[in-house]
Amino acid sequence: MDQETIELLKTLDASKRVIVVLFKWRYPFFTNLEAMKKPQDAALIGYFARQIQSKLTNEQLAHFDKVLWFDADYGDFARVYVNSDETKVPQIEEFVKELVEVVSPTKLHLLETEEFMIHPVAALRQKYGVPGPTNADLTRLRDKQWLKEHAATHSLPSAKFIVFDGSQKNSAVTSAEKIEATIGSYPMFTKPIHGVGGGGGGRIDGRAQLDEWVTARGNDVQTYLIEEYVEGREFWAVFALLQSGERRLLYLIHLPADQSMHASLSAGRPIAYIGLNVKDVKFEFPGIRNFLDDVITAFDPPHPHIFCIQGFQTKPAAHEY
Repeated sequence: MDQETIELLKTLDASKRVIVVLFKWRYPFFTNLEAMKKPQDAALIGYFARQIQSKLTNEQLAHFDKVLWFDADYGDFARVYVNSDETKVPQIEEFVKELVEVVSPTKLHLLETEEFMIHPVAALRQKYGVPGPTNADLTRLRDKQWLKEHAATHSLPSAKFIVFDGSQKNSAVTSAEKIEATIGSYPMFTKPIHGVGGGGGGRIDGRAQLDEWVTARGNDVQTYLIEEYVEGREFWAVFALLQSGERRLLYLIHLPADQSMHASLSAGRPIAYIGLNVKDVKFEFPGIRNFLDDVITAFDPPHPHIFCIQGFQTKPAAHEY
């Protein structure tokens, strides 16, 4: 950091209640932040990859007290989608190391808006004594195997599943038979336990394709979740979990009945979402708030936190989730 930035940070440390640092490594914002309101006793610092600079607008940047840029390396980006625990952004760690020498760590909040940045940013909170969730708090919520098993222990409805460990050298035939017997029908879907954004995932439509998939994992050390295909309407419910313990539903969106995220991603089409207001949610998804509250209670995510629940309504306008 140059001297001008250091002096600004010292001033903010002395005058503000909290200093929020937002990291962006790969992607810009997807809105112009029109509704954003920054409290007067808060400062906002951006630490962004220079590669996205041309995609950021003046309206977005105006919300920040200071924006700093770094040159990102995307050489291992494809691998990150398969296992986000492997995300490495050394520039960010070096910045935080310098930052805590200037600003009180207890005043800092380190934020990210990209799923593959959750692990490295949480590690930095723990390493430098910055308040907020650490990987000890979040790892279980990012482990697809733990999520499925935990849902079962709390009697939360979930698609049938089996875990395939690529490091276990069972025969392809034995593995395929066990998978087929557990899931019971096609298609079925595969995804790495620690993958994000659909990275490394796929669809299997029959036994021959399943045999081929299992055989291809012969030298794979990844662990995969395999799930049954579920008929229904896919939805996302996003909550703000407040420090007070309040659970505030921000919005609920769902896919049109004739579309799926997997099909849109595979075809390279835009993903169409339908947003619902509170009245429509109660009509089209009756009793869903009770279901969502049961999920939050069972998984007990840290507060404050933005928490998204992805699920399916198995019958239209029915209390079946």
